[in-house]
Amino acid sequence: MAEFAPAGGFTMPAVKDMPEGGHDCDGCRGDGVYYGDGYVNNGKFVGFTGTCFRCSGKGWQDDRDIARNRCYDRHRRYA
Repeated sequence: MAEFAPAGGFTMPAVKDMPEGGHDCDGCRGDGVYYGDGYVNNGKFVGFTGTCFRCSGKGWQDDRDIARNRCYDRHRRYA
């Protein structure tokens, strides 16, 4: 019987430092990069990536970012 390695996905990128009063970003994983539709192939993400608009690529949100995102979410229309 063959030995199988566990499917672990890819490694987490480095998380940016968050200043006092900052909040975790709910759009990215703390690295400022948004991972869109895609999949993991041999430990590498294949798909759309781009700057996270919810935190402006900082990796964390301040109170102004949270207020902007709440307003956007409130008025967003779903197709």
